[in-house]
Amino acid sequence: FLKPKGSGFLYCHPPKEPKSDYGSCGDCHCINGEKPCPSDPKEVPLTNVDDDWLRQLRNMEAANPYKMICNPYNTTGAIQKGTCTDPPQDEYQLSLWEKAACGITYNMSTLDEDQCPTQYSMETYDSEQLMLDAGAKMTHWGACGACSTTIDLAVYLEYPDLTGKGQECSVRAMATGFNEGVKCFQEVGYTQPCAVMWMHNVFNTRDSCFDTCFDFTFLGDGLNHGPPPSCKLADCLNCDEKMSGPGFQTVAARSRRRSGLLSKIVRDCDNLLIVKHSPPCEVTKSKVRRNLQGQQSSEKPEQPEKYRPPAPTETCLWISTALGLGGYSGTEQNTLISFVFSGDRYDSQYETCYRYDWNSVLSGFWQNQKEIF
Repeated sequence: FLKPKGSGFLYCHPPKEPKSDYGSCGDCHCINGEKPCPSDPKEVPLTNVDDDWLRQLRNMEAANPYKMICNPYNTTGAIQKGTCTDPPQDEYQLSLWEKAACGITYNMSTLDEDQCPTQYSMETYDSEQLMLDAGAKMTHWGACGACSTTIDLAVYLEYPDLTGKGQECSVRAMATGFNEGVKCFQEVGYTQPCAVMWMHNVFNTRDSCFDTCFDFTFLGDGLNHGPPPSCKLADCLNCDEKMSGPGFQTVAARSRRRSGLLSKIVRDCDNLLIVKHSPPCEVTKSKVRRNLQGQQSSEKPEQPEKYRPPAPTETCLWISTALGLGGYSGTEQNTLISFVFSGDRYDSQYETCYRYDWNSVLSGFWQNQKEIF
Protein backbone atom coordinates (compact mmCIF):
# COMPACT_ATOMS: atom_id res chain seq x y z
CA PHE A 1 0.00 0.00 0.00
CA LEU A 2 3.00 2.29 0.07
CA LYS A 3 6.36 2.47 -1.63
CA PRO A 4 9.47 4.56 -1.00
CA LYS A 5 9.96 7.73 -2.99
CA GLY A 6 13.17 9.42 -1.98
CA SER A 7 12.84 10.28 1.68
CA GLY A 8 9.03 10.21 1.56
CA PHE A 9 6.27 7.85 0.45
CA LEU A 10 3.48 7.48 -2.06
CA TYR A 11 0.12 6.31 -0.71
CA CYS A 12 -2.86 4.68 -2.30
CA HIS A 13 -4.95 7.20 -0.39
CA PRO A 14 -2.56 10.16 0.07
CA PRO A 15 -3.22 12.86 2.69
CA LYS A 16 -4.62 16.05 1.28
CA GLU A 17 -2.55 19.18 0.99
CA PRO A 18 -3.31 21.92 3.54
CA LYS A 19 -6.13 24.19 2.42
CA SER A 20 -7.94 27.16 3.85
CA ASP A 21 -11.33 25.43 3.79
CA TYR A 22 -12.89 23.58 6.72
CA GLY A 23 -15.27 20.72 7.25
CA SER A 24 -19.00 21.38 7.21
CA CYS A 25 -22.27 19.62 7.77
CA GLY A 26 -24.38 20.79 4.87
CA ASP A 27 -24.00 24.56 4.90
CA CYS A 28 -23.08 24.78 8.57
CA HIS A 29 -19.63 24.78 10.20
CA CYS A 30 -20.95 22.49 12.95
CA ILE A 31 -23.49 19.70 13.39
CA ASN A 32 -26.77 21.21 14.54
CA GLY A 33 -29.38 18.78 13.21
CA GLU A 34 -32.42 20.61 11.92
CA LYS A 35 -31.66 23.75 13.93
CA PRO A 36 -30.40 26.96 12.28
CA CYS A 37 -26.64 27.22 12.00
CA PRO A 38 -25.12 29.57 14.61
CA SER A 39 -24.15 32.83 12.91
CA ASP A 40 -23.17 35.06 15.82
CA PRO A 41 -19.42 35.80 15.53
CA LYS A 42 -19.11 34.93 19.22
CA GLU A 43 -20.28 31.41 18.39
CA VAL A 44 -18.02 30.80 15.38
CA PRO A 45 -14.46 29.56 16.00
CA LEU A 46 -11.45 31.20 14.39
CA THR A 47 -10.62 30.15 10.83
CA ASN A 48 -7.94 31.69 8.64
CA VAL A 49 -5.08 33.86 9.88
CA ASP A 50 -2.43 35.62 7.81
CA ASP A 51 1.22 34.64 7.45
CA ASP A 52 2.44 37.48 9.67
CA TRP A 53 0.31 36.20 12.55
CA LEU A 54 1.82 32.72 12.11
CA ARG A 55 5.31 34.25 12.04
CA GLN A 56 4.69 36.04 15.32
CA LEU A 57 3.57 32.81 16.98
CA ARG A 58 6.64 30.94 15.75
CA ASN A 59 9.07 33.70 16.78
CA MET A 60 8.24 33.30 20.47
CA GLU A 61 9.81 30.93 22.98
CA ALA A 62 8.05 29.44 26.00
CA ALA A 63 9.94 30.05 29.24
CA ASN A 64 8.44 26.95 30.88
CA PRO A 65 7.60 24.31 28.23
CA TYR A 66 6.51 20.79 29.15
CA LYS A 67 8.68 17.80 28.26
CA MET A 68 7.46 14.28 27.58
CA ILE A 69 9.07 11.69 29.88
CA CYS A 70 6.91 8.60 29.31
CA ASN A 71 4.15 7.07 27.20
CA PRO A 72 0.86 8.20 28.78
CA TYR A 73 -1.06 5.34 27.20
CA ASN A 74 0.88 2.86 29.30
CA THR A 75 -0.87 4.22 32.37
CA THR A 76 -4.53 4.21 33.34
CA GLY A 77 -6.88 7.06 34.09
CA ALA A 78 -6.76 10.67 32.92
CA ILE A 79 -5.22 12.00 36.14
CA GLN A 80 -2.36 9.48 36.14
CA LYS A 81 -1.54 10.48 32.58
CA GLY A 82 -0.52 13.90 33.88
CA THR A 83 2.64 12.40 35.39
CA CYS A 84 4.17 11.86 31.93
CA THR A 85 5.24 15.49 31.61
CA ASP A 86 8.04 17.45 33.22
CA PRO A 87 6.95 19.47 35.08
CA PRO A 88 4.01 17.23 36.02
CA GLN A 89 0.51 18.53 35.44
CA ASP A 90 -1.56 19.35 38.49
CA GLU A 91 -4.03 16.57 39.29
CA TYR A 92 -6.77 18.88 40.54
CA GLN A 93 -6.56 21.14 37.49
CA LEU A 94 -6.67 18.10 35.20
CA SER A 95 -9.84 16.98 36.96
CA LEU A 96 -11.43 20.35 36.12
CA TRP A 97 -11.15 19.29 32.47
CA GLU A 98 -12.37 22.11 30.23
CA LYS A 99 -13.41 24.41 33.07
CA ALA A 100 -9.71 25.14 33.55
CA ALA A 101 -7.84 27.47 31.18
CA CYS A 102 -4.29 27.52 29.87
CA GLY A 103 -3.13 31.14 29.75
CA ILE A 104 0.04 32.78 28.50
CA THR A 105 1.72 35.95 29.75
CA TYR A 106 4.11 37.82 27.47
CA ASN A 107 7.46 38.90 28.90
CA MET A 108 7.38 42.66 28.37
CA SER A 109 11.10 42.99 29.14
CA THR A 110 12.13 40.97 26.06
CA LEU A 111 10.20 42.74 23.31
CA ASP A 112 11.95 43.11 19.96
CA GLU A 113 12.49 46.39 18.12
CA ASP A 114 8.92 46.23 16.78
CA GLN A 115 7.52 45.84 20.30
CA CYS A 116 6.62 42.20 19.59
CA PRO A 117 7.07 39.53 22.28
CA THR A 118 9.88 36.99 22.03
CA GLN A 119 9.20 35.08 25.23
CA TYR A 120 6.18 34.11 27.33
CA SER A 121 5.23 31.86 30.21
CA MET A 122 2.37 29.34 30.39
CA GLU A 123 0.18 28.74 33.42
CA THR A 124 -2.96 26.73 34.15
CA TYR A 125 -5.78 28.56 35.91
CA ASP A 126 -8.74 26.98 37.65
CA SER A 127 -11.14 29.12 35.63
CA GLU A 128 -11.27 31.60 32.79
CA GLN A 129 -12.07 34.42 35.21
CA LEU A 130 -8.99 33.73 37.35
CA MET A 131 -6.91 33.80 34.18
CA LEU A 132 -8.37 37.15 33.11
CA ASP A 133 -7.87 38.58 36.60
CA ALA A 134 -4.20 37.63 36.36
CA GLY A 135 -3.87 39.51 33.06
CA ALA A 136 -3.10 36.37 31.01
CA LYS A 137 -4.33 35.55 27.50
CA MET A 138 -6.11 32.24 26.90
CA THR A 139 -4.38 29.93 24.44
CA HIS A 140 -6.74 26.98 24.96
CA TRP A 141 -9.26 25.48 27.36
CA GLY A 142 -8.10 22.87 29.86
CA ALA A 143 -4.81 22.50 31.68
CA CYS A 144 -1.54 23.34 29.89
CA GLY A 145 0.50 20.46 28.48
CA ALA A 146 2.99 19.26 25.88
CA CYS A 147 1.35 21.04 22.92
CA SER A 148 0.39 24.31 24.60
CA THR A 149 3.14 26.41 23.00
CA THR A 150 2.40 29.12 20.44
CA ILE A 151 4.57 27.23 17.92
CA ASP A 152 2.18 24.30 18.14
CA LEU A 153 -0.78 26.67 17.87
CA ALA A 154 0.69 27.97 14.60
CA VAL A 155 0.58 24.42 13.17
CA TYR A 156 -3.09 24.06 14.10
CA LEU A 157 -3.84 27.43 12.50
CA GLU A 158 -1.94 26.70 9.31
CA TYR A 159 -3.30 23.22 8.65
CA PRO A 160 -7.09 22.88 8.83
CA ASP A 161 -6.76 19.17 8.16
CA LEU A 162 -4.32 17.47 10.55
CA THR A 163 -5.88 14.07 9.87
CA GLY A 164 -3.94 13.73 6.63
CA LYS A 165 -0.70 14.74 8.30
CA GLY A 166 -1.33 12.27 11.08
CA GLN A 167 -1.85 9.48 8.53
CA GLU A 168 1.36 10.40 6.73
CA CYS A 169 3.49 10.36 9.87
CA SER A 170 1.74 7.24 11.12
CA VAL A 171 2.66 5.25 8.02
CA ARG A 172 6.21 6.63 8.13
CA ALA A 173 6.61 5.57 11.76
CA MET A 174 5.26 2.07 11.11
CA ALA A 175 7.70 1.66 8.25
CA THR A 176 10.82 3.18 9.82
CA GLY A 177 10.27 3.43 13.55
CA PHE A 178 8.90 5.68 16.31
CA ASN A 179 11.64 8.30 16.11
CA GLU A 180 11.11 8.76 12.39
CA GLY A 181 7.44 9.39 13.12
CA VAL A 182 8.43 12.03 15.66
CA LYS A 183 10.71 13.61 13.08
CA CYS A 184 7.83 13.63 10.60
CA PHE A 185 5.61 15.57 13.01
CA GLN A 186 8.45 18.00 13.72
CA GLU A 187 8.79 18.60 9.98
CA VAL A 188 5.15 19.64 10.01
CA GLY A 189 6.14 22.30 12.56
CA TYR A 190 5.36 20.82 15.98
CA THR A 191 7.72 21.22 18.92
CA GLN A 192 9.57 18.06 19.95
CA PRO A 193 7.40 17.31 23.05
CA CYS A 194 4.22 17.79 21.02
CA ALA A 195 5.55 15.62 18.21
CA VAL A 196 6.35 12.85 20.71
CA MET A 197 2.83 13.04 22.12
CA TRP A 198 1.33 12.89 18.64
CA MET A 199 3.39 9.77 17.92
CA HIS A 200 2.19 8.10 21.13
CA ASN A 201 -1.36 8.94 20.04
CA VAL A 202 -0.78 7.40 16.60
CA PHE A 203 0.58 4.16 18.02
CA ASN A 204 -2.24 3.89 20.55
CA THR A 205 -4.84 4.40 17.81
CA ARG A 206 -3.05 1.81 15.68
CA ASP A 207 -3.22 -0.73 18.49
CA SER A 208 -6.81 0.08 19.44
CA CYS A 209 -8.39 0.76 16.04
CA PHE A 210 -6.18 -1.03 13.53
CA ASP A 211 -8.78 -2.83 11.43
CA THR A 212 -11.16 0.11 11.22
CA CYS A 213 -8.48 2.67 10.47
CA PHE A 214 -6.65 0.49 7.97
CA ASP A 215 -9.70 0.43 5.77
CA PHE A 216 -10.29 4.17 6.28
CA THR A 217 -6.71 5.11 5.50
CA PHE A 218 -6.03 2.93 2.47
CA LEU A 219 -9.37 1.70 1.11
CA GLY A 220 -11.95 4.25 2.17
CA ASP A 221 -13.40 7.23 0.38
CA GLY A 222 -11.48 9.72 2.52
CA LEU A 223 -14.63 11.38 3.88
CA ASN A 224 -14.53 12.32 7.55
CA HIS A 225 -18.32 12.41 7.85
CA GLY A 226 -21.52 10.98 6.51
CA PRO A 227 -24.28 13.09 4.93
CA PRO A 228 -26.26 15.77 6.80
CA PRO A 229 -28.13 16.40 8.95
CA SER A 230 -26.41 13.91 11.28
CA CYS A 231 -22.98 14.04 9.56
CA LYS A 232 -21.88 10.94 11.41
CA LEU A 233 -18.15 10.81 12.12
CA ALA A 234 -16.19 8.16 10.19
CA ASP A 235 -15.67 4.96 12.20
CA CYS A 236 -11.87 5.31 12.31
CA LEU A 237 -12.02 8.89 13.58
CA ASN A 238 -14.70 7.96 16.07
CA CYS A 239 -12.54 5.10 17.39
CA ASP A 240 -9.56 7.42 17.68
CA GLU A 241 -11.63 9.97 19.61
CA LYS A 242 -12.80 7.36 22.12
CA MET A 243 -9.61 5.36 22.56
CA SER A 244 -6.92 8.01 22.25
CA GLY A 245 -8.74 11.34 22.53
CA PRO A 246 -9.01 11.63 26.34
CA GLY A 247 -5.32 10.83 26.87
CA PHE A 248 -4.25 13.20 24.11
CA GLN A 249 -6.33 16.09 25.42
CA THR A 250 -4.96 15.50 28.92
CA VAL A 251 -1.23 15.37 28.13
CA ALA A 252 -0.94 17.22 24.83
CA ALA A 253 -3.63 19.54 26.21
CA ARG A 254 -4.08 21.52 23.01
CA SER A 255 -6.56 20.26 20.45
CA ARG A 256 -8.21 22.18 17.68
CA ARG A 257 -11.56 22.22 19.49
CA ARG A 258 -9.97 23.30 22.80
CA SER A 259 -8.10 26.02 20.93
CA GLY A 260 -11.34 27.40 19.51
CA LEU A 261 -10.49 26.44 15.93
CA LEU A 262 -12.41 24.81 13.11
CA SER A 263 -10.98 21.82 11.28
CA LYS A 264 -11.84 19.26 8.65
CA ILE A 265 -13.64 17.30 11.37
CA VAL A 266 -17.06 18.80 12.07
CA ARG A 267 -18.14 18.97 15.71
CA ASP A 268 -21.53 19.28 17.34
CA CYS A 269 -22.45 22.93 17.69
CA ASP A 270 -23.09 22.46 21.41
CA ASN A 271 -19.54 21.15 21.89
CA LEU A 272 -17.68 23.99 20.22
CA LEU A 273 -15.36 26.05 22.37
CA ILE A 274 -14.51 29.69 21.65
CA VAL A 275 -11.11 31.25 22.27
CA LYS A 276 -10.43 34.91 21.51
CA HIS A 277 -7.00 34.74 19.86
CA SER A 278 -5.09 37.93 19.03
CA PRO A 279 -1.78 38.50 17.22
CA PRO A 280 0.94 38.69 19.92
CA CYS A 281 2.35 41.98 18.58
CA GLU A 282 -1.08 43.57 18.77
CA VAL A 283 -1.36 42.63 22.44
CA THR A 284 2.07 43.87 23.52
CA LYS A 285 1.93 47.08 21.47
CA SER A 286 -1.40 47.92 23.07
CA LYS A 287 0.06 47.25 26.51
CA VAL A 288 3.07 49.48 25.78
CA ARG A 289 0.72 52.30 24.76
CA ARG A 290 -1.33 51.89 27.94
CA ASN A 291 1.80 51.91 30.08
CA LEU A 292 3.04 55.11 28.43
CA GLN A 293 -0.33 56.77 28.90
CA GLY A 294 -0.34 55.69 32.54
CA GLN A 295 3.11 57.18 33.12
CA GLN A 296 2.12 60.44 31.50
CA SER A 297 -1.05 60.74 33.57
CA SER A 298 0.87 60.02 36.80
CA GLU A 299 3.47 62.73 36.15
CA LYS A 300 2.55 66.11 37.68
CA PRO A 301 2.64 68.82 35.03
CA GLU A 302 4.93 71.76 35.66
CA GLN A 303 3.02 74.48 37.45
CA PRO A 304 3.15 77.87 35.76
CA GLU A 305 4.65 80.65 37.81
CA LYS A 306 2.07 82.06 40.13
CA TYR A 307 0.73 85.41 39.09
CA ARG A 308 1.94 88.20 41.29
CA PRO A 309 0.10 91.51 41.02
CA PRO A 310 2.23 94.60 40.66
CA ALA A 311 3.37 96.17 43.90
CA PRO A 312 0.81 98.61 45.21
CA THR A 313 1.70 102.29 45.15
CA GLU A 314 0.57 104.96 47.56
CA THR A 315 0.21 108.57 46.72
CA CYS A 316 0.88 110.95 49.56
CA LEU A 317 -0.49 114.44 49.15
CA TRP A 318 1.39 117.02 51.18
CA ILE A 319 -0.49 120.25 51.72
CA SER A 320 1.63 123.24 52.59
CA THR A 321 0.14 125.81 55.03
CA ALA A 322 2.26 128.52 53.51
CA LEU A 323 4.10 129.09 50.31
CA GLY A 324 7.66 127.96 50.23
CA LEU A 325 9.22 125.84 52.93
CA GLY A 326 7.62 127.48 55.94
CA GLY A 327 5.64 124.50 57.05
CA TYR A 328 3.63 121.49 55.85
CA SER A 329 1.39 118.72 57.06
CA GLY A 330 0.63 115.20 55.70
CA THR A 331 -2.14 112.64 55.62
CA GLU A 332 -1.98 109.31 57.44
CA GLN A 333 -3.47 105.99 56.26
CA ASN A 334 -3.68 107.37 52.78
CA THR A 335 -6.57 109.67 53.58
CA LEU A 336 -7.02 113.39 53.61
CA ILE A 337 -8.96 113.43 56.86
CA SER A 338 -6.30 113.33 59.54
CA PHE A 339 -3.62 116.05 59.38
CA VAL A 340 -0.59 116.09 61.56
CA PHE A 341 2.52 118.14 61.42
CA SER A 342 5.49 116.01 60.77
CA GLY A 343 8.89 115.92 59.24
CA ASP A 344 9.68 114.73 55.78
CA ARG A 345 7.95 111.33 56.10
CA TYR A 346 4.99 109.66 57.76
CA ASP A 347 3.92 106.07 58.52
CA SER A 348 1.17 104.71 56.31
CA GLN A 349 -0.68 101.41 55.85
CA TYR A 350 2.06 100.31 53.44
CA GLU A 351 5.09 101.17 55.66
CA THR A 352 6.78 104.54 54.97
CA CYS A 353 5.90 107.07 52.32
CA TYR A 354 8.78 109.25 51.16
CA ARG A 355 8.29 112.73 49.79
CA TYR A 356 9.64 113.94 46.54
CA ASP A 357 9.11 117.19 44.63
CA TRP A 358 6.46 116.74 41.97
CA ASN A 359 6.04 120.32 40.76
CA SER A 360 7.94 122.95 42.59
CA VAL A 361 8.45 124.17 46.11
CA LEU A 362 6.58 127.41 45.48
CA SER A 363 3.43 125.60 44.41
CA GLY A 364 2.90 124.25 47.90
CA PHE A 365 2.30 120.66 46.71
CA TRP A 366 4.44 117.53 46.89
CA GLN A 367 3.51 114.00 45.94
CA ASN A 368 5.29 110.98 47.33
CA GLN A 369 5.27 107.42 46.05
CA LYS A 370 6.26 104.39 48.00
CA GLU A 371 9.17 102.34 46.69
CA ILE A 372 8.93 98.59 47.34
CA PHE A 373 12.08 96.52 47.06
